[in-house]
Amino acid sequence: MAKIAVIALFLAAIVVLGGCLEQSEPKIETCTLNGCSIGGINNSAHDSNNIANAKPEDKNIAIEKSRGEILLEKVAPSKGIILPVKWGDVLAKAAQAGAIDMNKYKTSLARSGAKLRPEHEELILDGSDENISFAPDNAYFNLNMLWALGLVNKNPILTKGKISEYGDKKAYFASTGGWTLGKKTGGELLGSAKIINLTPQQQKIVEEVSANTYRPCCSNPTGFPDCNHAMAALALAELMASQGATKGQIYDALLVANSYWFTRTYVNIAEYLAENRKDFSKVDSKELLGEKYSSQSGYRKIANSLKNIPEMQLGGSTCAN
Repeated sequence: MAKIAVIALFLAAIVVLGGCLEQSEPKIETCTLNGCSIGGINNSAHDSNNIANAKPEDKNIAIEKSRGEILLEKVAPSKGIILPVKWGDVLAKAAQAGAIDMNKYKTSLARSGAKLRPEHEELILDGSDENISFAPDNAYFNLNMLWALGLVNKNPILTKGKISEYGDKKAYFASTGGWTLGKKTGGELLGSAKIINLTPQQQKIVEEVSANTYRPCCSNPTGFPDCNHAMAALALAELMASQGATKGQIYDALLVANSYWFTRTYVNIAEYLAENRKDFSKVDSKELLGEKYSSQSGYRKIANSLKNIPEMQLGGSTCAN
């Protein structure tokens, strides 16, 4: 029983910190409590030398860091980005379906020294007519909530898609077995409640977008949501489609989400583009979310070809709240 309790605490901590879990069979990517590492470059926040304290001989470092901060603001602005989609009552419905256990969530936050913000608790319990926004201080709250929503919402991508082909093993993916803050197990929650209703055309949009978008912790598309980031991206695509968003708007929103969840990665991608005389903000979101840039294997090639690694400071919040 003691071993089971330790494992449960470990899984809960990973959920709170917004990290990834490996699948039952190890993959190339490594995912820990500090984030996912790809090709030796860690996605988690890290400290850099303070530009104000740079010595004369460190002039090049200072200049590079300044460049990194500029790219950081372009990729994941500190002021945040408001998306053309509203939360509505989907989180309240997800909680009612057993996907979010408030007591477990608050307990997990407390273990990491954090508290659930009043506005976030209200959002989960009562919903909100406000638009979803992404900023450094709420990116991982969004990740966890969208993860729970994507997991529990019944959609053909879960019930008939690639993930459904794994039988009982589908309960052991990072996106399923890794979610321990519900009233049921992740495997039991998978596609168990109809929360987001889509027309046939809207479903088609979701399927097309999910087949063509990736995240740098894995090499599978969103349409095979085997990790928490993919399940969250699926939920965001579903929610936006249900509210009449176009494919272009959904691609733009998913790039925003990825950029706040994997900030270091996308700053490096912005640097790669700049080295090839391209501007990150002017490249089509669908292209940036594709296998060439955003899959684990695609990003590894980019990371290995970088001439410079932008220096910057990331932080200002925990992954929990």
